Amino acid sequence: MTFEETRLSPFYRWLETTSDRIWAGADEETVSTIPFRQLIDELPQCIFWKDVHGRFIGCNSVGAKRLGLQQAEQIEGKTDGDLHQDPELAHYLQVEDCKVIQGGVPVYRVISRDGQDDSARWYETSKIPLRDTEGLIIGLLICYEDVTERVRSEEAQRQHCERLDVAANFMHNWSMWIDRNGRLRWVSPAVEAVAGYSAEECYAMPDYPLPIVHPEDQGHTAAIFDIGMHDRTETQFRFVRKDGKHRWGAVAKRVIPDKDGQPNGVYSSVIDITTQKEAEEILIELNKSLELRILAATEEAATKERLLLQQSRYAGMGEMIGHIAHQWRQPLTALGLLLQNVEYDARDNLIDTAELTEKLQQAFHLVAVMSSTIDDFRNFFHPVSMDISFGVLECVEGVLRLLDASLSHAEIAVTVDAPEACQVLGRPNEMAQVLLNLLSNAKDALVFYRPDHRQIHINIAIEDDMAVIRERNNGDFISEEDIDRIFDPYYTTKEEGTGLGLYMCKQIIEEHFGGEIGVANTEDGVEFVLKVPLARQNN
Repeated sequence: MTFEETRLSPFYRWLETTSDRIWAGADEETVSTIPFRQLIDELPQCIFWKDVHGRFIGCNSVGAKRLGLQQAEQIEGKTDGDLHQDPELAHYLQVEDCKVIQGGVPVYRVISRDGQDDSARWYETSKIPLRDTEGLIIGLLICYEDVTERVRSEEAQRQHCERLDVAANFMHNWSMWIDRNGRLRWVSPAVEAVAGYSAEECYAMPDYPLPIVHPEDQGHTAAIFDIGMHDRTETQFRFVRKDGKHRWGAVAKRVIPDKDGQPNGVYSSVIDITTQKEAEEILIELNKSLELRILAATEEAATKERLLLQQSRYAGMGEMIGHIAHQWRQPLTALGLLLQNVEYDARDNLIDTAELTEKLQQAFHLVAVMSSTIDDFRNFFHPVSMDISFGVLECVEGVLRLLDASLSHAEIAVTVDAPEACQVLGRPNEMAQVLLNLLSNAKDALVFYRPDHRQIHINIAIEDDMAVIRERNNGDFISEEDIDRIFDPYYTTKEEGTGLGLYMCKQIIEEHFGGEIGVANTEDGVEFVLKVPLARQNN
């Protein structure tokens, strides 16, 4: 605190304006007047006044109590040597007082420490020369108080800020704080790794961060830094690195409130998602290519023998591609999310060797499922595949493992209830394909229609020598028109759907397992029911 700032303090302004009234030209009766005595006795600080020889003239009641005196009058005529048992301390105080008296310059708010470790105390002291009416120094006014709690609080706050700085400096995200006036108040050092600009260059940059944003994305990106927008906002944008390279970023924003709850600025965090966007573009092009080939193959199959509509046991190449494309979308999406999570965890050093091995095994399993899909559909109606007895619960758990990353990302809670173990006869991969379709459709419905509390419940039971699998979710209801046609081929309610998923589920359950599949609306969503004969009955 500067001297001019100190002068603004009401207490120290009072010390300045009244110091020459404490003794300057006044007799003892004036100093001891009741209003003045009451005034200084009410102050929480210890106040003393001395003559030029270092003898105490008086003090307030707080100062007397601090020195162990019964009454303030007992201090009159005493020196620091009389009041302090430590001669070194008494000598130090006398020397410091002489400096102020001889120099004639006040000393304000000097912090000193007494003691060590946890028992240490801090004191704040101010000393003002007393002058007579002619300006001559005739004494010294001393004021001090115990500021230990304040010092400890400030130190705790400093350490807290230091820890926050350390954490911020190790961030991998490009984070920033822009105040309510649009000025950059803080940017993480990671900005240099992400965008190529140093923090100093960012602080000097006008209209930061728009100069880094791609010109075509500046319009919609500017809103993310608007303090008047929603409290939480997320978007994606392109930015141009200092080296001229174009990158993709995902930015999330939160409005920072002040102590009154009013917007005080915007905190934003950007991660580089260029690799993810490039992968998405490849998938989009692949999907476009597959959709064109599916359309061509489907038209060819429809003009020849209308194999799918007649539930024939012959499948043309066009149908194969259509089925593969539909079945591959879900594993491809799960694989993409799995790899993306591994990338993020690796970037943040949150993944160890064991976890990485587990993720890779999941990825290999997804690839194996995708590979087996080709063979399964090529031989879909071929009697070569062998039926085996397998556990329904194990099959369900295997599918849930495949969708674990996708369901977790969508914040969907999945519960499984299987009070009885049951075995069915058939091909486990085909049952897995059915369950994968049902759970993927449930996930899509929950994400599209339900903002929170998304739930999927799977119940496995034995009823009348049948294994019954009920998959219930609290997504949107199915209209009466759609529910009557939901298992028809090429009928879909999705903008980009092929209408083959549920049709193939029905074909697999009815034709390969000798069971049945149905769907009905519930109180809070939809329930699919699969009924498959138990293995012993098939045997």
